[in-house]
Order: sequence, then structure tokens, then C-alpha cells
Amino acid sequence: MSKFSKKLLPIILAISLLSAFFLPTKVFAQDDTGVTMQARAGSDGYCQEGAWIPIRVTLENNGPEINGEVRANISGTGDSIYAALVTLPTVSRKEITLYIAPEGYLRSFYLQLISDNKKLLEQQLTINCVLGSDMLFGILAGNPSAFNVLNSLNPSTGRAVIAQLEAGDIPENSQGLEALDVLLISDFDTGTLSQPQVDSISNWVTGGGRLLVTGGVGWQKTAAGIADLLPLKPSSTAEIASLDALAKFSLGQAAPFGTTLAAVGVPDGDAQLLQDESGSTIAAWKRYGAGMVYYLAVDPAQEPLRSWDGMVDVYQQLLAISVEVPGWAQGFGDW
Repeated sequence: MSKFSKKLLPIILAISLLSAFFLPTKVFAQDDTGVTMQARAGSDGYCQEGAWIPIRVTLENNGPEINGEVRANISGTGDSIYAALVTLPTVSRKEITLYIAPEGYLRSFYLQLISDNKKLLEQQLTINCVLGSDMLFGILAGNPSAFNVLNSLNPSTGRAVIAQLEAGDIPENSQGLEALDVLLISDFDTGTLSQPQVDSISNWVTGGGRLLVTGGVGWQKTAAGIADLLPLKPSSTAEIASLDALAKFSLGQAAPFGTTLAAVGVPDGDAQLLQDESGSTIAAWKRYGAGMVYYLAVDPAQEPLRSWDGMVDVYQQLLAISVEVPGWAQGFGDW
């Protein structure tokens, strides 16, 4: 599979407010003045060499007003400090995102809250940066464990790695998605995403990212906020009696037994389709800028597909349909 290339932009600071809840793996710190800091780095703790890393920070203040800055202190080859100014009134809560671009391999760094040249809080964050030859999948799904099968994919080089995401993990700046090779959205209400988050996904795909979206029972909420990106605009569902077309696409796996629901809609004129004998669309895909958008009209998280061994081959075949990133897309973003 081809990997889209990345080019870091010459900016060392970006701040964006997010409305999000943190996963249980977040890091927590508290001081005597009543201020607390929670933080989470990367995509489910993962990053990729050479890519920007988002750091989501939540600050709560139950003490006197604080004027200061949040700093990410990176040590190593060329020490760097990334900072965001912050004002915390009494009894307040703020969420910010820092974007860092460390040189070399990064395993950990320190996050600090500074006010009047005094270090109020400090915590160490760890992060796992995969190699550029690996494929990092971001999974935003109602049932993310159903996509653990992606671990069995065999990229042309490296390995497949899964990052389980929540809504707040989608940054409002597309550079925060740069580490992901594929973003998969399934049975998740994309209508809950903010417009800056949707724009971030769109810009990321335009710059060379790959977006895979599923249909099935949850087609409506899954498409709610991102319908304009999809190669097929779903409007209802229909029962698919035979999955022979999907089996053929998987190159030799026997078709799963049973029926399933598929999203039904109008495909874009430039979309390519995988259809069954009755003309029902099973999958659709199209180029979007320098990237690709794939739509599975069925839901792989539901039976009979969830336990079907052929889904590994379906993902392998579908994601092999890709495009080369043209020169104009290098460094494309929304700074």
C-alpha cells in the first residue's frame, strides 16, 4: 500500500479549543492552589515519526485567577518548547490543544503549567511513535473492538497499528491527524462533531489521508456530519440476501451465511462501485483531493460479517485502491 508523504510546516505553535472528554488513560496532575491538569498526547497515545502530535489539555481552576501558559518541554536532539497562553478565572474549566513537531524519536516529554515564572504543575507524558513504514489506523466507532481484525493486515512494509478514538480525539486542525494513515468511522454519530472537526477531516483527506466509513444499521448517524465527503449519499437501508460479491472481492473466501442490512443511496458520478447481482451497492470509493474516501454500505461490526474471516481480505483489497500524492498536496493544511 502506498503511504502519503508528509511535510512539516514551519510553525511551532497552534492553539485550538475542543469540547471533548478524555479517555481513561489520560494523565492527571493537581497543585495546592486548586488547579488541575489532565492531558493526552497523540491518537490514543500513538504518534508517527515525522508527523505533528496533538496534545489535548484540560485545565480546571477552583482557586484564584491564574494567567500563565501551558508548555510542552521536549528534550533530545534540539530541545524545544511549545507553549500556549492561558487565563483561568476562579472556578473555570478550559480545554486547549498544543501541536508539537519533535525532531527524532520521541518517547516522553514534560507538560507544565507556568505562571509568574513559577511551575505550578508538571507531568510526564509518554507516547508511542510508530515507524513511518507502519500503518496507523484511527478507529472512531460505536464498537471499536470489532475492528481489531485490522491488526491482521499485512502492509507492504511494517505493521498495522490500531488507535481507538473518541470524538474529542479529532482535532480542529488537520495537522493533528497527520500521523494517521486511515481513519475509520463506524456506527458513530458524526453529527456531534464540530464544524472545525469536520473541516479538519476534509482537509486531511484532501492532503492525502484515507477515510473509511461504514453503513448498515447505523448509517444515518454515521453519515450525519460527513455526508458531503462520501462517494455514496445514503438515504435508507435494504436487506442484502447474498454477500457473494463481497466474497469475490476478498479473492477466494467463501461468502458468509446470512443476510445483512446495507445503506442505500445515490452514488457520486465519479465514484467506483462494488455491486451484487441485483445491482445493490456493497462498497463505493472515490478520490477526494489527494486522498481517498471508501464507503462500505454494510456494517462489518455486525453479523454475519463480524465473525467472517474474509473481512481481513476485504480491508486489504479496498485500502489497496489508492492514489499517489501529487506535489501540490505536500504540506496541505488549514493553519
